[in-house]
Amino acid sequence: MNVIDPSQLRDEAADWLVRRDAGLSTSDEKALADWLAASPAHARAWEQALTDWARFDQVGGDLFEVMRAQALAAKPEPAQAAWRGLIAASLVAAAVLGGVMGWRHLSPSRAPQQASPVVQMLAAHTQRTDRRLPDGTLATLDRNTVIEIRFDETARRVTVLDGQVYFDVAAVKARPFLVRASDKTVTDIGTRFSVRRDPAGLVTVTLQDGAVSIGEGARTVTLRPGEQYQAPTGAAGSVKPVDPDRAMAWRYGYLEFRQTRLDEAVAEINRYGGPPIRLMGSRIGALPISGRFPIDDARGFADAIAAIHPLEVDQDKTGIILRPAR
Repeated sequence: MNVIDPSQLRDEAADWLVRRDAGLSTSDEKALADWLAASPAHARAWEQALTDWARFDQVGGDLFEVMRAQALAAKPEPAQAAWRGLIAASLVAAAVLGGVMGWRHLSPSRAPQQASPVVQMLAAHTQRTDRRLPDGTLATLDRNTVIEIRFDETARRVTVLDGQVYFDVAAVKARPFLVRASDKTVTDIGTRFSVRRDPAGLVTVTLQDGAVSIGEGARTVTLRPGEQYQAPTGAAGSVKPVDPDRAMAWRYGYLEFRQTRLDEAVAEINRYGGPPIRLMGSRIGALPISGRFPIDDARGFADAIAAIHPLEVDQDKTGIILRPAR
């Protein structure tokens, strides 16, 4: 059994704080999501780093800026290392500086002074999780999902770093609700909708009620209920009609397919863990699949597919194999 060194986790969390303060690229966001999802201890270290840094911030912005300037006075590469070291040391000191109301952004000089912004990382690893956000919005996080929330008095911002989330958004007219996934930004207009970002950077937005607009550079796409938007990173998206209840069946522990290719359905089932399903044979991936299947039963899914199509199922230590019947 591997023992995780708390001091190493603290240093890694400090390093991510530095990188986030400088601005994360799309690949950096994915790397941060992978780091957070690697272990619940990573997510705890990140939230503790945010909390401790917020306590340190209470000492005063002037002191913060002086220490930051001193750390960055070195040459470029040593500067980042010095700044990271400053943060790591400060996180230790911050733990004894007392309580804090809310969460604070890493750079207090850029934060509104009238009220403390809310900054929080939420993650769901092995099961779906319902979380009530500070504004009253309900967020349902699917498995293997990591999001970051940043609420202040001007806007409510959520970044989907990995996975998918369903939002039932609380109405707060003075502060728009914005969801970023990869290089796309979804603006809520009083709605219930889901946003998914997969490991390849494909963004999917499904609208159940209300309306959302999706910014993709200079173009804006507006969805109506029953529509779904999909777009890869760096490219324009497309819109198609869908059944929202079917598309969001994962919220209730199911996946629903309608004339979906078998290889695409298997990829969805495999995303939820359990013994992985592999397809043997060049043609069976294109077989159409329809039906409602429990997320937690990969073997049951394979058996059902084999009962519909001329396939057979084998299982060994490496997982489940679907192949043409002999």
